Amino acid sequence: MRLAVFIFLTVVYPFQLLRPESHREHMNYRDSVDVIRYSVHLTFRNLQDQKLEGFTVIHCIYPGGNQGTFAFDLAGLKVDSVASPVLKNVQFFQEGETIRGTFAGKLTPADTVTLIIYYQGTPLRDKRWGGFFFAGDEAFNYGIGMDAVPPNFGRVWFPCIDNFTDRATYTFHVTVPSGYTAVCNGTLCGIKESEPGYTTWVWEMKQPIPTYLASVAVGRYIRLEGSYQGLQRSIPWQIYCLPEDSLKTARSFQNLTRWMQIFETRFTPYAWDRIGYVIVPFNHGAMEHATNITLARNTVDGTTQFETLYAHELSHHWFGNLVTCASEADMWLNEGWASYCEAIVTEGLYGKQAFRDYVRKNQLEVLVATHVADGGYFPVYGIPHSLTYGSTVYDKGSLVVHNLRGYLGDSLFFDAVKKYLTRYAFRNCSVHEFEQFLSRETRTDLKSFFQFWVYGKGFNDLEIDSVRTSWQDGRWRVSVLINQRLRGTYIPQESVKTEIGVLDSLWKMHVYQVKWTGNPGLLSLDLPFRPLSIILDPDEKTADASVEETKIIEGGGDHFFRASYFSAFNHMSPDSAWVRAEQHFLPPSGRIQKQRNIRLSSERYWRISVVCSPYQNLTGRFFFTRSISEMPEGTTTDALVLLYRKDRRDSWQVLPAQLNGNEQEGFLETTPLRNGYYCIGVKR
Repeated sequence: MRLAVFIFLTVVYPFQLLRPESHREHMNYRDSVDVIRYSVHLTFRNLQDQKLEGFTVIHCIYPGGNQGTFAFDLAGLKVDSVASPVLKNVQFFQEGETIRGTFAGKLTPADTVTLIIYYQGTPLRDKRWGGFFFAGDEAFNYGIGMDAVPPNFGRVWFPCIDNFTDRATYTFHVTVPSGYTAVCNGTLCGIKESEPGYTTWVWEMKQPIPTYLASVAVGRYIRLEGSYQGLQRSIPWQIYCLPEDSLKTARSFQNLTRWMQIFETRFTPYAWDRIGYVIVPFNHGAMEHATNITLARNTVDGTTQFETLYAHELSHHWFGNLVTCASEADMWLNEGWASYCEAIVTEGLYGKQAFRDYVRKNQLEVLVATHVADGGYFPVYGIPHSLTYGSTVYDKGSLVVHNLRGYLGDSLFFDAVKKYLTRYAFRNCSVHEFEQFLSRETRTDLKSFFQFWVYGKGFNDLEIDSVRTSWQDGRWRVSVLINQRLRGTYIPQESVKTEIGVLDSLWKMHVYQVKWTGNPGLLSLDLPFRPLSIILDPDEKTADASVEETKIIEGGGDHFFRASYFSAFNHMSPDSAWVRAEQHFLPPSGRIQKQRNIRLSSERYWRISVVCSPYQNLTGRFFFTRSISEMPEGTTTDALVLLYRKDRRDSWQVLPAQLNGNEQEGFLETTPLRNGYYCIGVKR
């Protein structure tokens, strides 16, 4: 059948022709065509030559009709000819990263067009990350070019419409030297000897995907395989790796079926024909090619230390592959959500405490490093092209998803996410559409949340300014004044929703949901018990500009609050202590009592809450590091002092403190540890 089709083709060779008369069509060719199916035929004669040859059959329609022109993306490869079984007088030329052409006649929206483009050459790599690679006797692609515009990078190995919105199904016919394996998207349909010394591997991808998710990898691979019993069906899983890596690959993927259980339970049933990975000799990173995730070999080491990376890529089969961002400006919907899935899989595998530790660690890294890595504070939506794949989108984006979960609550959040993934399956969505959909489905006004956390830059920090407690009519009346301070932005969140935790005499935390508009917020609580301590966000549902952790300390020794850069040392007291450490990444306010030669840290301070026996002396250790840049260049640790104040309205005073550490990092320790505020100062 295929041979019969090619007999009647009109074959055309390149020449120069005039530009199409319609400038609008010339510029917007990606919007005018809808590719239905690609059939990609590739031959790798000798991998050491780093060349490929082949042809791609493109089946497409033009929903708005066509006046006799076509254009497709193709970068770095030379087109030898273009053929069509139906179009007459086809002519073409290459212009930069585009192949353009004309044909006789016009097309209606009902016409299906078939074009066959023959090409060869050495595929391109992106200057920054991604592209097509030859490494020894392996070849593989990474479907994104981080420096490219647009970042979709299917065009470096086959002609296509290379954007996020055009979806098509695929067949792949990849011919390689005998003894090699070719792995692509979808399911393996056949292996045949195409000519002496060469084997053709045929794959079919039945689900429509955008071009950046198309994949090919060639090497001397073996296949590890099994099946996962999903919510609705049994799903095969396959991992392609080198024979010598099979044992450590199996160990690294020991939790694969558990990741699937977590994602199917939290989201929707898996929508793809198989679960697939291929392990390649890339320098770093991974790519979520649909059903054929590509992983750097140095991340598969026989341990589970990289399993959140593997799970991140797998989660793209819901966030990114199933529902794809409408444009690179909407990349948070792909990468921010997949990054948060790392925390979700941690929660499912190892429990709530491990989940909180994971989120807290990411929060600390974002507050300390993201604005440095990305060169400033940016929103997670509409970010500059150069930062599309930066820390703001991934790491802060993960925190924004966490905050959205906390804002809505688990029941509303996960129910709405399931509906979103169902409604937009195999479609695209923009951040604005997502906001509107989520607001409708949850019946929640999310305008203020999205305005601050998605469309706005920076962070807020909710802090208790003061607490007033009185006994009235057999109840404790508590008034709490909450300030909203800002880091990296000047615009506060208009409507705030969070939780207040109140500790009773049995150290039970009572949690109350509160909401207010404006800044500051004044809240009132009516309690049947006298509060020992009042804190904000006791369950850490909001990742803002302060990193908090609460522990009940039992036994002697150091008890580390790692993300808060603090530890409480218990001097072998038999009594327990309740301790909460908050590290606020904002300049401390106020003045220093009777001291003019000390400068307060411009980066952070702590609020410590302690409930313990009056006879129990805890030592507080407050850690410093040059990476937080509160120590000016040329400053020695001898210049560091520890300051304290009990209340926000008090002046800071220098505490007696012992210095431990070196010129790069260490801690200042003081005894006893008191309730109140602490910060590091530098003697001028």
